[in-house]
Amino acid sequence: MLLKIKRISKSRPGAFLSLFSILLLLSLLRIFNVPLQTFPDLKSPTVTVTTSWPGTDVSKIEREITFPLEESISSLGGISKIRSVTESGKSMITISFTTGINLSVKIAELREKIEIISVRFPRDVRRPSIQSFDSSESPVFIASVANVDEQDLFETRRLIEQKVKPYMEGVPGIGRVLVVGGEDKEILVSCDRDRLEAENLTIGDVLNIVRQGSLYSRIGIEKGGNIEVPIYLDNRKYTPTDFASLPISFRGQGTLFLRDVAKVEYANKDLETIFRRNGKAGVSIYAYASGSVTFSSRAIRQAAKNLETEGIELRILYDKNEQIQEEMLIRFLFTGIIFILYLAVNSFRKTFTKIIGFLYSLICTASILSLISHKIGATLFIGINVTFCLLILRKLFFKNKGLYGSVYIAIGWIICAYYIINPEFLKLLLQASVSQIVFTILFLTFNITEKKRFPFLHKMEVLDKKIFRACAPFILTFRTVIFKYKEKLSKKYKSLSFFIEKSSSKLDKYEISDKIRRYSVIQIFIISLPFIFCFFVHRSYSNPLSRRTVIGRIELPSGTGIGATDKVAKKVETVILAAKVSDEVLTTVESDHANLIIKLKRGESPNAELLAFLKNGIGKQAPAYVSLLPDRDNETNIETTFEIRGPDQSELDRLVKIFSKETSGMPEVEETVLRYKGPRDEFIMDLDPSKSSQSLLETSRLGEDIRLTLQGGVGAKAFTNSKLYDVRIRSTEEFRESKTSLNKIKVRNSASKFVPVEEITSGKEDSTPVKIYHSDRKRSLSFSVRLRNDSRGYIDKVTERVDEVPLPGDYTINASEEESIIKRMDVSFLLTISVIILLPLVSYFGSSDLYTRFLAQSYKLSALFILLVIVFPEWRSDSYIYFILLGLFI
Repeated sequence: MLLKIKRISKSRPGAFLSLFSILLLLSLLRIFNVPLQTFPDLKSPTVTVTTSWPGTDVSKIEREITFPLEESISSLGGISKIRSVTESGKSMITISFTTGINLSVKIAELREKIEIISVRFPRDVRRPSIQSFDSSESPVFIASVANVDEQDLFETRRLIEQKVKPYMEGVPGIGRVLVVGGEDKEILVSCDRDRLEAENLTIGDVLNIVRQGSLYSRIGIEKGGNIEVPIYLDNRKYTPTDFASLPISFRGQGTLFLRDVAKVEYANKDLETIFRRNGKAGVSIYAYASGSVTFSSRAIRQAAKNLETEGIELRILYDKNEQIQEEMLIRFLFTGIIFILYLAVNSFRKTFTKIIGFLYSLICTASILSLISHKIGATLFIGINVTFCLLILRKLFFKNKGLYGSVYIAIGWIICAYYIINPEFLKLLLQASVSQIVFTILFLTFNITEKKRFPFLHKMEVLDKKIFRACAPFILTFRTVIFKYKEKLSKKYKSLSFFIEKSSSKLDKYEISDKIRRYSVIQIFIISLPFIFCFFVHRSYSNPLSRRTVIGRIELPSGTGIGATDKVAKKVETVILAAKVSDEVLTTVESDHANLIIKLKRGESPNAELLAFLKNGIGKQAPAYVSLLPDRDNETNIETTFEIRGPDQSELDRLVKIFSKETSGMPEVEETVLRYKGPRDEFIMDLDPSKSSQSLLETSRLGEDIRLTLQGGVGAKAFTNSKLYDVRIRSTEEFRESKTSLNKIKVRNSASKFVPVEEITSGKEDSTPVKIYHSDRKRSLSFSVRLRNDSRGYIDKVTERVDEVPLPGDYTINASEEESIIKRMDVSFLLTISVIILLPLVSYFGSSDLYTRFLAQSYKLSALFILLVIVFPEWRSDSYIYFILLGLFI
């Protein structure tokens, strides 16, 4: 084929040059508009359906929202998994589709199904929203304001909310923007219930008075000729003093003002989020991508430059795109090293031409590959590296040998195996193969094209000669070394082949028993070497290059306040900062959970040893669960997750705890973690119907009064000092400090008399599920067993222990989808090794040296295994691709 191309290039060089130029121009126009992504997500396309019904308990939402939606959605084709989480006020259903489906078409079908079923929902149920899963699940950009006093958390948050957040929300490519940390203020009206009762008033009365006393509304239109002028009534209040002066009733002695029954002042809002940078409290802005991480990051950085013109300087704390660019640069440099070895093996002949050809082929291949994957990633460089490795091997050892015809058959079998067993990884393998084929064709074609007729290209040949003369001394030394080692390797290879043949003939004469020959035993062992190596090498399909970032997650039981969560987060922070392995530790704390982004110092890598060191320092923070994982695509922890399905929620909770106790005592298990929030403690106030009727008390009024006492309610908004404040009305602290405080509350009845709550209600402790989980339309709960290492034997022992525990008739337990994917990946890879070992069977079937070639093939694959483990200490996605592509051709 190359000879035909060479003849055509000589006869029609102008056409070839035009073709090269057009391809380069189109590639340059496209390549700058293609985002970067190291490795694509191997997970199935996912869509979430979220439905809100404010103020509704979890059981009612499950019954009237989640179950009907699941039944309707399940009739869609192409669904691999349906999961749902139901909690108070909200239902969220996650639909995973099979690989290769048209997601936009499925979303349209899904929307139609939801429109039909949602007509039956109650009126106050909000319309279900549909979102496709993308990178917006984690922030792509974190920043703080540099040119402000970071000690003033209130002013910093006010500046970000007023100027930075609105600007960022208008930038294309940004999905949502969150302000995290800092202090926020409100105008708090703390009512004295005893004083209100003396004045025959309730907190509800105060709320209505504040609401009516701070109005700005349109009341009419004045017409003058052809002009209409709207008329507004402005009765707004702006400061605590303004609200304190509101009259609430009139008595014989004078007017009763709000300040007489309540304390009105600025107060800090209850904390919802806490942000710290290296242990120091601050305020930050989190930006989430609505599409490509690359384009979103560019848009955010441009927005940051525009904000500088307004006097606001953003300090970038975390940029995911920067780390992706760093990974791609490392891969490019690695490819450059292999390319230099290729030049050296070829005695640096036509160096300048090959460099230009390399860059040209790289740009064009990236552009062509982006048409398939819509992104430029690691598979581009993997394919190029495989090309150069094969060219180097062909130059050194296989110069006169062509490719086996059996290779093409093997490729077909491997594609079929991965398509049936593991289609997720097949996408990566095909992308790398396309990159290899396209780059090989472009690179070799460019090098053999006739260039003498074109002045510019002819200068390349002149430069080639100058470079060759300049490198002549080095080339001579290098060729001597290469020739020396090549001769040694050739002799060893011949000696090994002779040893195999001689040993085979000798062993063939000796028998271990009547039917088993020693030769057969040793032959089977040698052929099995790649499989043996396969079982001893830790394999994972996650991103092979870490981003020098560790993602931490702290989870506590449901209902844990932000203060208690923050105490655990501070302990974890202290350990990480004391280890002195990080440049920055960014912490976000919310009620019952916290997230950490740990940016490691240069030279540090988030490998298993470092993570184990940090985890040992943190220790067990019961009842908190602390996890640390490298920030890389498709990363999974060393754990096995089991899912129990059944009809009753409380029985599921009991069974999970039994299994957790059984597995946590095993020597192979580091700890067992519940993958759900346990039932939340609650206090139920049972209302006596007869007593409430005798007391002339309305149930709705009782509930509203207690709610306002404990949580308060926002009665108005006050805009002052360029800041919008909530005006919250609630009771003083003495009525909110504990459950016994409820006994102090008295509620006004329809006869304007106050009735003690304790006379008409009785309280009791209870619990309710925080969330109800469904898997394929059945209730489910899950737990994860974290193993001491990733040994297959450890996983099997845990699975055996789980299978030994009896279950009631309507309940089942299964390993999660993630665990089954790992098993499928193992099977597909073992089948691939088998196919590659059987390559000689096609080309040498019936030959006398077939067994010898089987043994040699096994030795080659074993050597390739060892080499890849040395070059890539962690066996990740790229190791799989290198092994398969190189194993096919060596």
